[in-house]
Amino acid sequence: MESSQRQEEPSAVILKEITKQMIEEGDFVTSMEQLQVTGKPKIARACPYRIKLLKGQSYLYCTCGQSKTQPFCDGKHKELDNGYKPLKVDIIKDQSNFLWCGCKRNRKEAGPNCDGNHTRIDDW
Repeated sequence: MESSQRQEEPSAVILKEITKQMIEEGDFVTSMEQLQVTGKPKIARACPYRIKLLKGQSYLYCTCGQSKTQPFCDGKHKELDNGYKPLKVDIIKDQSNFLWCGCKRNRKEAGPNCDGNHTRIDDW
């Protein structure tokens, strides 16, 4: 089967549906400064996620660290009731080998981007 005809993995299809639903419901923030949270997020991974982002797509970056589809949100924050919401990121050009934070302790101004803070975490 040619790559252009290849079907998406079931988990990718489900994630797209979850993303679409949360965007329709307005269940996201557009900057990290909008988060009103209690406690620190769960450290999902000790290093960044290397991902490919596609032009014209919107992605929801998990800020709570609980998602099973890291670094993307799967809606787990709704069960936590601690103020965490995903960060909506709209992609204006294709980006490959992009690094999104895995430790969830990046500076707010960095958004979803890895800023190297995983090298300074003291509460593993």
